This record gives sequence, C-alpha cells and structure tokens, in this order.
Amino acid sequence: MIKVSPIITATETSIEKKKTWVKVAKFKESSKPKFHSYYKNVRIVSYAIPILKGMDQEKLSDALTVLELRQAEIAMLRIIQSRYYSNPRKLQLRVEKMEDGLLHIKTKLEYKDDTEGLRYPILLPQDCPLIQELIREVHRMYSHGGIQFTLTKLREKYWIPQGRRTVTKALRECLACRKQDAKPLQVNPVALPKKRVATGEVFSTTGVDLAECLEVEEPEETQVDQPEPEIATRVGRKVKKPQRLGVFSAHY
Repeated sequence: MIKVSPIITATETSIEKKKTWVKVAKFKESSKPKFHSYYKNVRIVSYAIPILKGMDQEKLSDALTVLELRQAEIAMLRIIQSRYYSNPRKLQLRVEKMEDGLLHIKTKLEYKDDTEGLRYPILLPQDCPLIQELIREVHRMYSHGGIQFTLTKLREKYWIPQGRRTVTKALRECLACRKQDAKPLQVNPVALPKKRVATGEVFSTTGVDLAECLEVEEPEETQVDQPEPEIATRVGRKVKKPQRLGVFSAHY
C-alpha cells in the first residue's frame, strides 16, 4: 500500500500506481480427429508427409499408392502409441516393437501358419477417438455386422485392450443400427366397444346349413371340359361339384 503524503494529491497517486493484469490461458490439445473417417485421416496424412519432407506440390500425384497409404497409417499409429503408451512395460501383455516402429502383441497364435497381422497384431488404445472411428469404419465396411463379428475382423490386424467393451461403446453411435434396434411405439390401451363387452344369451345367433357336408373333387385331365354344377353358400362362396346335396338338390 502506497503512503500518500499531504503534498501529493490523490490524482497523482493513482497515476503513479502500476496496474498489472495477469491472464492465465490453458491450452489443451484436442485428440478428436478433424474428419469422422479413419481412412480419410490416413489419406490426409499421406498427402501431408511429402509436403513436410519438402517435396514440390507440382510433383505430387493425385492417386495414392498402397505403399504411401501404408506408410501414412504407420506414421499416424506411431503418434497415437507414443501419446497413450509412454511406458508399455506397465501393460500386462507381451509387447514388442517391430521393424515398423510400432508396438505389436505376441499372441498365442505366434507359431501359427497365418498372416503376420493375426500373429502379431498392432496395439491400439481403447480411449482414442480415432480408434473409435476405425471400429465404426470396419463395422460399416462389413454391412453393419454385430459386436462379435466386428471384433473378430479387428483382431485380424489390431489388438485393442478390453476389445468387446470398446467395440460396444463405439457401435452405440451407429445411427443405422440404432434405428433397427429401436423399440416399437407403445400405445395406451383403450376401452373395448359395446358390442365386444355385451352379455350374449344362448342361441342369440343361429344359422342353418342347408347344403350339409360338401365334398369337392378336382376334375380329371382326361375328361372333356363341361359346365360344372355350382351351389352358393350363405356367405356367397361357390362350391363346384357337390356330391351330397340331399333334400336341397331335390327341391332346387
């Protein structure tokens, strides 16, 4: 606090005071991908790598090769693994860094005569938004397969800890599957009409079967087409070739 002498006025004192503003800004790096597609992010990285290496943009080709896409995916997965797995020794898995610089898992199928992706899948984090997009991309690629089917296809190349829980969480955001799993609209029950609840008496509704029991036979193929006798029932249904008409045929 500044002591004000009688000679110095309050205005001069306020001018001499030093006003300091302290502004604290906290920047948090967002891990949410810009594009909601895993393979689109891979293509963006594949276009960015030659530019970052100093290659002239005029020499860049419009079509990307399989090798360029593979290198871009490896570069992107390296960044993800370095961010989420700074110390892979803490994982209770047999993790080993392969020649591509990625962390791979040694599964129980290590000595199986199969693809390298199945024997040594790439380790991926379950909390990364980009990996969530990868799960949904595989899910859409195979016609919206179920949880177990999507997890099986992912494990042919990748290994995600707590895979079933992660796949279930990712597929909850699939709009097409949510529409199919939606429950039908439940309508509140209403009162029955008076005819449905009225008390009926015995023989209040009767009917008479004048034609008795009718037997219908299919015409044989060898017979010549001739007009067949018909009889109309109470409900208006026509029956051809009545065999037993009884009294009804005698009077009519």
